[in-house]
Amino acid sequence: MKFGAPLFFVLLMNLSVYADSSKKKIEELERIQESNAKILAEVRQEITELKKEFQVIRGLAEETKHFFEEGAFKNQKFLRDYDYRLIGIEERLSLQQKALGELLTRSRTSNKKEGVNKAEEGEYKKALSEINLGNYQEALKLFDEFLKKFPYSTLSDNAQYWKGEALYASRDFPGALLEFQKVLEKYPESDKAPAALLKQGFCLYEQKAFSEAAIFLKKVVQRYPRSDEAAEAKERLKKIQEQSSPEPVASGTPAATEPKQETVKP
Repeated sequence: MKFGAPLFFVLLMNLSVYADSSKKKIEELERIQESNAKILAEVRQEITELKKEFQVIRGLAEETKHFFEEGAFKNQKFLRDYDYRLIGIEERLSLQQKALGELLTRSRTSNKKEGVNKAEEGEYKKALSEINLGNYQEALKLFDEFLKKFPYSTLSDNAQYWKGEALYASRDFPGALLEFQKVLEKYPESDKAPAALLKQGFCLYEQKAFSEAAIFLKKVVQRYPRSDEAAEAKERLKKIQEQSSPEPVASGTPAATEPKQETVKP
């Protein structure tokens, strides 16, 4: 009986330490949630501004397109510059919407993928938040750390995909191409596989390797015919067809003989 009091105090101290630890964890979770709420508000505002910019440019392009289509060489190039700018805005908007959608989903539902613990979920959200803020280099660093720390996480395929998106948004198209390839090689059954294949085609398109881009985009349509990615691939294939069409010859300039192009087969 004489050991009863010391034992009681030891148990009391252990309970106190455990309570302090739990309190710190709760405070950290609350801090992360508050931070995510601020980030979501900022991203929504940015998406709204992107949509406005997109609508202004699209309206201007549609109003003047007919006139420029009837123009000669310089006007045709001017139209193509509009197309490139529109594509850039569409992709920025798409990236923000995808990242925001995933972040919102994970904020509402805990551990979306089986076997994801809170530590993984927290670090993954933190990296994804940097994508939303446009801090692509920081996001790349955090996703890289995530993959090293949790190599067998069920979120690894997502993290690998977003590494590619971070590089793509930074206009490092060769680097992004390789990161998207890792998604297809390491996680062929991932739900990110269609998007990774699509973005490989986009990377080649941005490098003006139109024939190679078409091969990847056609694969998207063939492998995932009913997906959103297939619809995007078809739209980009139309752009490639337009890019491949001969430009109008300026007045007084003799038409050059174009070499016959071989048909690319995927």
